[in-house]
Amino acid sequence: MNKHLNIYNLIAAFIILASGLLMFSSAQQESATYDEAGRIAGGYSIVKFQDGRLWWETPLVKTLSAIPLLIIQPNFSRHPTIWSALPDMWLMGGHFFYKLGNDPEIMLTLARTAPIIITIILLSCIYWWSKKIMGAGWALLALVLLAFSPTILAHGHYVVNDVPGTLGVLITIIAYTYYLNNPTTKNLALSGLALGIAEISKISNLLLLPYLALITGIYVYLNGHKNWLQYFLRLGTIFGIAYLLVYLAYFTSILNYSTSDQIKATEFIYRNHRSALIKNGLGFLSHYRITQPIVIYTSEALLIRSVVASGFETYFLGNVYSKGHWYYFPIIYALKEPVPAVALSVTAVIILALSFLKTTKAGPRKLLSALLLAMKNNFAIAAVLIFIVLYWGMSMSGNLNMGVRHLIPTLPLIYMVAIFLIKQWRPEYGKLKISALSLLAALQIGSTLNAYPFFISYFNFLGNGTMLGYKIAVDSHYDWGQDLKRLRSWIEKLGAEEKVAVNYFGGGNPKLYLKDYLGEKTEYWNIHGPLPEKTTWLAISATTKSTIDGKNLTEATYGKYVTDPNIPDARIGTSIFLYRASGELLN
Repeated sequence: MNKHLNIYNLIAAFIILASGLLMFSSAQQESATYDEAGRIAGGYSIVKFQDGRLWWETPLVKTLSAIPLLIIQPNFSRHPTIWSALPDMWLMGGHFFYKLGNDPEIMLTLARTAPIIITIILLSCIYWWSKKIMGAGWALLALVLLAFSPTILAHGHYVVNDVPGTLGVLITIIAYTYYLNNPTTKNLALSGLALGIAEISKISNLLLLPYLALITGIYVYLNGHKNWLQYFLRLGTIFGIAYLLVYLAYFTSILNYSTSDQIKATEFIYRNHRSALIKNGLGFLSHYRITQPIVIYTSEALLIRSVVASGFETYFLGNVYSKGHWYYFPIIYALKEPVPAVALSVTAVIILALSFLKTTKAGPRKLLSALLLAMKNNFAIAAVLIFIVLYWGMSMSGNLNMGVRHLIPTLPLIYMVAIFLIKQWRPEYGKLKISALSLLAALQIGSTLNAYPFFISYFNFLGNGTMLGYKIAVDSHYDWGQDLKRLRSWIEKLGAEEKVAVNYFGGGNPKLYLKDYLGEKTEYWNIHGPLPEKTTWLAISATTKSTIDGKNLTEATYGKYVTDPNIPDARIGTSIFLYRASGELLN
């Protein structure tokens, strides 16, 4: 048994290592994505100056990502013209990366080390927990689905908070379900620390607070505990430990953020806020150093709530929308994850539905009794299912249809539960199921490797494949600015007489990043304006192209300068379209 376990562990280590190498290799080939430069600048201002005024999101991942930059000590400007009481995160990011003589590629390589390590820890945790619940062999299958998910491989190496937030969710559920069964002081403290890490990883992890209260009530009911108040008081203690950690994380990040600047920032942010209580309350708290962290954390939470409620302009299936659709995330999940993973997820849902229907025939009372017994006997799995339902329900009912990355907190949980349910169903077919699942796992690996290194742009064959995925969705689904580095390599090979008009979406800066290397061969171009003189090529990001096409503005913009807007003359990576300049309106 131990020999077999060691073999499984070695295979798991190999899978995790392979996933890490794929992320590292892909990261070396890509330029900064849309938000990365700003996040890294915000993190560096914390680790270097303890001044976290670029506070637009939780501090953990940006701070960890900035620590390696201390090795090279990059230039960082706090000139009053840009370093105001509430500086623009994206402006500061562009300034930090491209205007101070720093090497953006070395900085990006160093900064991306932290998210890759965090993703490796996430993979290790899901394997370890799955092994505890259903055995090492089955846990390997869940690990493969996650380790070779293109979504994880893409966003796992970017300086964004989706994967760190997912790790926070996972360790919180692990720690708290273990605590409920083993309510020691040590486990209570570990649950509080896990929840605290989750809350400084991603602000949307506030969902964990009502979620933990819900599963506490369910656990107390299932086990017939009469001292329910004690359980909720202990949960309150866990919340207290978590938010002590949150407070300390924010407090230490703003030690040199002056109170006067905080007051100015708060007044500016809430100048038109409709709630006098929020406006005046946060204005009052911003006057005191000890309460500044509360102001910043609350402001981040209110900002996210506002964004989810109002939504963003989004291209989806040929049209541009400003409001969300309930079917957006189910469709995106079905098209963005490999077909084997989607098929196993659907199979798990069918197994649950069949089990429900079978029990329904026995009557509502027996159905309820069977459901409660199953939840009691498999409480960890029940807790995971409850989180998945809550999270997907929140996502599908909101207006923030931004990207498959917003489903990442549920991916490890979905794959673990799917494998568990398939294992439990018809146990007499155990060997057959393992063979079939192993084949699907191999297909998953093959499908993902086939997309290398363009993991962020991956679409399965149901979505017409990676190269045509831009017709389904763009932005962080497909084009987040990752191909600017590849565009530079292509332009370097052009003749001296060539000139490229660049309309770029992402975290790079074509005005500086390309011109520094290529002189007069490139010029930034506003797609709604005329082409620069002597242009011979147009380079257009997929996000811009799809959004323009979805608004039926093609002929009014780039379409009048090219032969056929639907057929580019070349592609850079997956996300930048190249057209030979032509047409009567050229120059």
